[in-house]
Amino acid sequence: RGARPGEAARQVVVPPGSQRPVPHLRVVLQRAASHAPQVRLGNAALNISQTSYVDARRPPLTNPYFEILAQRGTQGTTDGINWNGTVWLPFELAGQRGRRVAEAEAFVDLHEATLETAEASAHGEALSAYGTALVAAERIRVLEHLVAMSKTTANIYEARLEAGDAILRDATIARVDLARNEVLLQDARGRLASALSQLNRVTGERYDGVTIDGLSPPDVNLEAYLRRIAKELPPAVASSEAEAMYFETQKARLEREVMGPVQLMLMGGRGDFGEARLGAGNAYEIPLFRSRQGARARADADG
Repeated sequence: RGARPGEAARQVVVPPGSQRPVPHLRVVLQRAASHAPQVRLGNAALNISQTSYVDARRPPLTNPYFEILAQRGTQGTTDGINWNGTVWLPFELAGQRGRRVAEAEAFVDLHEATLETAEASAHGEALSAYGTALVAAERIRVLEHLVAMSKTTANIYEARLEAGDAILRDATIARVDLARNEVLLQDARGRLASALSQLNRVTGERYDGVTIDGLSPPDVNLEAYLRRIAKELPPAVASSEAEAMYFETQKARLEREVMGPVQLMLMGGRGDFGEARLGAGNAYEIPLFRSRQGARARADADG
């Protein structure tokens, strides 16, 4: 019985015992966008980058510290022990917190852009492996048909040779043709196995065969693509711009943090004659010799 029109297109190219043929392209791309190694690493890096907000959003006040001094004069010049206690309370007045927050936001934006690049890369790998699997599956289908025809032809010439109705050269050519098609079939099967391996790596699945009618070429809407790139940059370019913005904000933060915190001093104690003493003051470190030159030079070079 001859095959009906379109029957070959519904064949399944799978090894014996296959249980998971490749699904529709839409499913493959969805799996790649969430399970590809580079996407999973990008998600982990994005989660880690968001922890930078914890330090960036801390209050402009830093930890207070205490200082206590006690003294006593000789020969009865003091009434008891003279002591002084000072509370130092550093706080930032130059907008350092705002620069830290801006840097943290740029850091997170950088990892979000990197994640988009990873997703685009995963989609590209999935599309490439999917197309290779499609071509290999079709080649296997065609070559299996050719091998069957070559085997039939070789058997016919063998029978004719035994009956004396053919010469040895014709039978030999038929066997060579069969051997060549069998080699091409094995090569196509190897390519399919390689494509499935790549597809499994990108999707995190274990596909072991291809249903030809389940494969379909991607829908390409060139006008939608052109409209999209007119509104937003490609992922690789957006990632580079996000990286440049991050280093710019890092540089701005370092320049502002050269101005150290102002330290409020609250003092109290007991004087030489037993009187109570209260006072207040402030301290500030002048960035004269050390102003984070190395870190700022690195930020300039990175930017």
